[in-house]
Amino acid sequence: REGHTGSGWRVIPVDLVVIGNLLLDDLPHGVNVPGGAALFTALAARCCGLSVAVHSVVGEDYPVHWLEEAGVHLSLKRLDGPGGRTVIRYAPEG
Repeated sequence: REGHTGSGWRVIPVDLVVIGNLLLDDLPHGVNVPGGAALFTALAARCCGLSVAVHSVVGEDYPVHWLEEAGVHLSLKRLDGPGGRTVIRYAPEG
């Protein structure tokens, strides 16, 4: 059940609150996908049937719809501009 506190904050009871990074992963060949520990933790918890909220900082380029469509509640600080990225490279030998 959702409620409001006197400070204007919306209170939503959840089973798990995830505080962590929501990053974009830059993969080889120009592929960019959502990543970050908070994303994968939240999605795994949702797959287990838990009610989940994520508290994080994201750039305007982060596709939060991935989390919204999975039913994850969001508490986000939005940056004006791009957010954090992880650049992933593979060595020729694998």
